[in-house]
Amino acid sequence: MSPAEKIKRLNRLYAVSSGINEAIVRVPDERQLYEEACRIAVERGGFLMAWVGRDEPARARLMPVARWGADDGYVDAIRISTDPLYREGLGPGGKAFRTGAPSVCNDIQADHEFFAFWKEALARGFRSCAAFPLKLDGQAVAVFFVYAGEPMYFDEDEITLLASLAENFSFAMASREKDAQRRRVENALRASEARLRAVIDNEPECVKSVATDGTLLDINRAGLDMIEAPAAGAVTGRMVSDLIHPDDRDAWLQLHRRVAAGGTGRLQVRATGLQGKTLWMDTHAAPLRAEDGSVESVLYVTRDITQQRASLEKLQHKQALLSMASRLGRIGAWEVDLPTRTVTWSDELAVIVGMPPGYSPSVEEGMAFCAAEYREGVVAAFDECVGRGTPFDMELEIVDVRGRRLSVRSIGEAVRDASGAIARVQGAFQDTTDRKIAEAEIHQLAERLTTTLESITDALVTVDADWRFTYVNHEAERVLRRSRAELLGTNMWEEFPQGRGTSFEAAYSLALQEGRTVELQEFYPPLDTWLEIRAYPSRQGGLTVYFRDVGERRAAQDEILRLNAELELRVRQRTAQLEMANQELQAFSYSVAHDLRAPLAAIGGFGYALEKEMPAGASDKARHYLNRMREGASRTSEMIDALLSLAQLSRAELRWERVDLSAMARTALQTCCEHPAARETDFCVQEGMAAHGDPRLLQLVLDNLLSNAWKFTALAARTEIAVEAIEGPEGETVFCVRDNGVGFEMAYAQNLFGAFQRLHPQTEFPGSGIGLANVRRIISRHSGRIWAHSRPGEGASFYFTLGDEPA
Repeated sequence: MSPAEKIKRLNRLYAVSSGINEAIVRVPDERQLYEEACRIAVERGGFLMAWVGRDEPARARLMPVARWGADDGYVDAIRISTDPLYREGLGPGGKAFRTGAPSVCNDIQADHEFFAFWKEALARGFRSCAAFPLKLDGQAVAVFFVYAGEPMYFDEDEITLLASLAENFSFAMASREKDAQRRRVENALRASEARLRAVIDNEPECVKSVATDGTLLDINRAGLDMIEAPAAGAVTGRMVSDLIHPDDRDAWLQLHRRVAAGGTGRLQVRATGLQGKTLWMDTHAAPLRAEDGSVESVLYVTRDITQQRASLEKLQHKQALLSMASRLGRIGAWEVDLPTRTVTWSDELAVIVGMPPGYSPSVEEGMAFCAAEYREGVVAAFDECVGRGTPFDMELEIVDVRGRRLSVRSIGEAVRDASGAIARVQGAFQDTTDRKIAEAEIHQLAERLTTTLESITDALVTVDADWRFTYVNHEAERVLRRSRAELLGTNMWEEFPQGRGTSFEAAYSLALQEGRTVELQEFYPPLDTWLEIRAYPSRQGGLTVYFRDVGERRAAQDEILRLNAELELRVRQRTAQLEMANQELQAFSYSVAHDLRAPLAAIGGFGYALEKEMPAGASDKARHYLNRMREGASRTSEMIDALLSLAQLSRAELRWERVDLSAMARTALQTCCEHPAARETDFCVQEGMAAHGDPRLLQLVLDNLLSNAWKFTALAARTEIAVEAIEGPEGETVFCVRDNGVGFEMAYAQNLFGAFQRLHPQTEFPGSGIGLANVRRIISRHSGRIWAHSRPGEGASFYFTLGDEPA
């Protein structure tokens, strides 16, 4: 071949290389790229035909994925094996695939053993063939074939140039694979973010994020309902403290400042909704940190405890929405020519380290960009590749000219010359900084999401549209008595077939069909307990289900109902017994009133007659016995009258109206003064004392209390009696009657209000002993209470209260 023809052929190959490199950048689809490479090889390189065979491991053969040129059925007629045990695998294609190096047959007609399909090739004018492996991560995955119409077509320069082109091809395939991996990471991130948003949106408690200055950043639907806001725009940007009750505002601000400084806290405060409604909230706060560890906002999980503030606690956790994005990875190629140690960098690689395009450092200068702690390992890997041809693929950090540390992936492999000696090392750098950040953010998001869901006190599961479990928290494992490893990915109805056809299936189906929340409390036979559920439809077509075991609560409710029924029965029985006792008491009262009065009257009358008939000379002892008999009969009659009055007080119907106790007290004191007594008096009645009750019975109360005060002050030099109203310890009105009489021992105070109980002899202070018993009965019927305080010789004070309605 003349030099001119050699130069012409090389120019065509350079055109092929340029065209395919341009296609690598321009064509995104892998198969289209294969076809474009085949077309350029034929149209610009002058080859008769070119095709690409992709490895199919199951068949141990190369399957055609693209072709161009004078094929005429050739590619479909041949079967290139990757197994050297078969003759079809001994040709250029099988050898290139197995060795990872170019393989050439420069005379198809003369090499029948090496080229299995020589007849088919010669029939189509193919006289020489070259095969070049296409690699992914250093492993051949396809072979690029080119065919020429003359023997001995491929020399060392052409093979080297085409091999370099195949390496660029391989590098593009690896780059596309990395882009696909990055897209998968991005899709996983978006899916995780969507799941978190769905959980937060469906969370039944208020979840909100608040800036460190106290402005509301975000709030879920439950929170908007809690504060009576129609939409998030009505409250976001406002100061949260404006929604806190004024009396609790300082406590909330202290909590917020503490959490914004990095702490955590919990507080119960009152909040005021936009429509004026006031409610009690139990709120948990935790800091949300930026990547540098600083607090950028505060997360609040709040539940309404207005109805159960004193007894119920529910944990509600809210996760702040995290915004993360991945950036496109940058890839730069490099090459080191070993004889001259000349380094060639692509423009993109120069940009990665902050140098201008066209920059080409020495080997030592290039190594200097590696961070110090990685440099030794990089040098060792490079030397191993230079010395033994060992490829390397490693992740490390570099420092660009501005001092920034970047995460990169570096790959390199040896390129051998025709003699098999290592002539150069080539490879690439990929800037993985954005991917590392995305992976860290995904990990952080997963941890936060897991922490939130695992801290919820309710059991929680999520299922997709095909009823497969996609998440099971710890509490759900306990209630369902199954581990999440057993449930995740399985069909809910296959795992729990007893739920088919029940109200649970109906509720879940209704939530999916109508896209609304459904609540249900029902007995679940497979678990032998009552379950309370809330099912929320998710945006992806599945369900988020919160549920709790309420079996113990239902059992307690049933027990309370049973005990109430027993209590009602006992009350009816006791009521019947009391009614019977009252009837017997009435009968006894009637008997006392009618059967005992006649004998007593006879005793009194005959005693009087006997006194008239006694002779004048009767002894004093006889007259004394007679007087004792008459006094006993009189005393018994008085006791009968007192008992009847006490019984009548218990049965009489009350007339409830407003009464003037001050006027009643003055009337009672005026009655006391009508009794002949030569004593000085000092009466004090407070004006304006009023209450509600039966005027006749309340007058009787004051008559008894004031007549006792008058009686027991008879020995005092000056009688002092006061009636007043004071405020009790619980804010109630307490009425008081005070005197300066003889008083009594408090040790016997419990006997004061019993029937016929006396603390003083009858001869010293006469009376029936029934008055204070009547007073206590009247006060009790007025829903009040009565008590007394005294000391011997220091007077006595009687206190009583009156209720707002009859007992």
